[in-house]
Amino acid sequence: MKKIVFLAHEFGLFPGHGGVASYLDILVNQILERNDDVEVHVFTYVFDKKNAALKNKRFKINTITGDNLHEQGVNICKYLKKVKPDYVECADYLALGLESVVYKYESDDNELSDTVFITLHHTASRECFEWNDRIPVKYASPFIQECFARERVQMRLSDLNVAPSSFMNHYVTKNYGLRDVKTVLHPIVVEQCRKEKLLDELKKDFDIEPYKGKFIVNCISRVEGRKNQALLVDQFIRFLKKTNADALLFIIGNSSVNSVTGRNFRNEIYDTIPEEYRKKILFFDFMNSNGKKRMLTISDVSVLASPFECLSLAMTESVGYEVPVLCSKYCGFSDYMGGSVNDMTFDPFKENDLCSKLEKFYNASPAERKNIISEQEKGVKELASFEKTIDARLKLYEEAKSAAKSAPKCSNALVIDERNCFDTVDEKIVSRKYDSILVDFYFNKNLVIILEKWFYNMSSRFRSGDIICYSGESTKQCYVNAVLESRPFFINDIIIGEEDIGTSLADLISKYVQSDTVIYSLTDINDGLPDSVKGQPSYAECNRRDSFNKTLLSNGFYKENLIDLEDRI
Repeated sequence: MKKIVFLAHEFGLFPGHGGVASYLDILVNQILERNDDVEVHVFTYVFDKKNAALKNKRFKINTITGDNLHEQGVNICKYLKKVKPDYVECADYLALGLESVVYKYESDDNELSDTVFITLHHTASRECFEWNDRIPVKYASPFIQECFARERVQMRLSDLNVAPSSFMNHYVTKNYGLRDVKTVLHPIVVEQCRKEKLLDELKKDFDIEPYKGKFIVNCISRVEGRKNQALLVDQFIRFLKKTNADALLFIIGNSSVNSVTGRNFRNEIYDTIPEEYRKKILFFDFMNSNGKKRMLTISDVSVLASPFECLSLAMTESVGYEVPVLCSKYCGFSDYMGGSVNDMTFDPFKENDLCSKLEKFYNASPAERKNIISEQEKGVKELASFEKTIDARLKLYEEAKSAAKSAPKCSNALVIDERNCFDTVDEKIVSRKYDSILVDFYFNKNLVIILEKWFYNMSSRFRSGDIICYSGESTKQCYVNAVLESRPFFINDIIIGEEDIGTSLADLISKYVQSDTVIYSLTDINDGLPDSVKGQPSYAECNRRDSFNKTLLSNGFYKENLIDLEDRI
């Protein structure tokens, strides 16, 4: 009996669920139905207590416990050591499998030595922050930075990295330097419903006369920065001005809070709508399947305005109801577009391209519209079949297991801590036999490097030349001093935590570390901090707590430091 474990923050179709929950709901139930020799475990924070999988004896669900991510990861690891699964899929952000994959590589032979760890690249913490706020992650809260660090390490340590779309494969390959990322599309269960039949059913319970003859656009997605409903509203208003169309826009989904302004995204967007167009743009909260069905039944087109999007299952649902999809060309759904890709994708970085494509679809003949939805239906049916998504995914996992067995063991990492005799370290450093040098130090509570203990395992998976520092118990400053001064390698990543910086050590670090590699997150600053550190560009901007610093907004910091998302492509 093969054992598969899925780690994610959500599972099943509970009220307010997201894309990860939908993906796992379909995947888990279909794996159980299609394979009699597979046992499935799910670790999650919240789940649908009525999910069909709960009735299956080969399914087990576990609630994640622990006061912080590290504790949660440790608890998960303890469970995995008992289960000894064949595969562990880390299905979304937070790197819940980090402690487990680190444990796997702590020795050549332990309970998880034969377990294959897979990172599935849904939208991670860095992307959630940067795509939402358009600010580099180095200006995020310490918690987001910790999540980013955890996730980056997990994906580098994983035996297999999988992307659910060609766009996401390209993105993580470019922006994280990963190699050999595999693309396997998500399984999709969509009831193919004919538009005429749906309308007949809807008429029995609802008055649809007010919507007859209107051109109706919908956007089914959580309202937030990275979903870019603000762009859609702007382009829809432009479309109304150009065409004078009798049209409505439905924006459907619960709303999050803008971390920069502290305001609800939905309210911010509504405030930008001119008074004369507010009756044309209607906002709705999260809808269950029946609610979405009603909206899709009366809609002409579904729009996904996200500049970047891993994959939107709402868009695949839309196609199932014969509603064509118009989305960003940097969206995972573009994989399903078939022959409609040129007409039904827009460039979010090209001025008014969304408006132009919306206008083109509006002016299309009934025959042309029918051809568009036919192409998209064909794409979904062919690419999202269970054979090409579930069976192919399990085959890929098995191949990764075989490859892991034949791969050479990595042991060329030097860890400097109290267990090493420092008299012999210098010779080892100079000899350059090691891909990475890892320094464990906690110096008089003056400096805390919050790249946790998990960094030092499997260090050879990092880029050659990394020196990665993490917090530990106690190590003499001379250790750090010697390593930095010997400087056989370049230091890539240092994150300084919420403690005062000692003057001498700050001088030492500023001497050997480039300014843009040091990310400060300080609650208090030592008055004796040298000018060499104070002069670093990232210093003042990152001197803040988790909560948003209103001063930065007032002095234009965020406006000046907006990232160019187009550079991420």
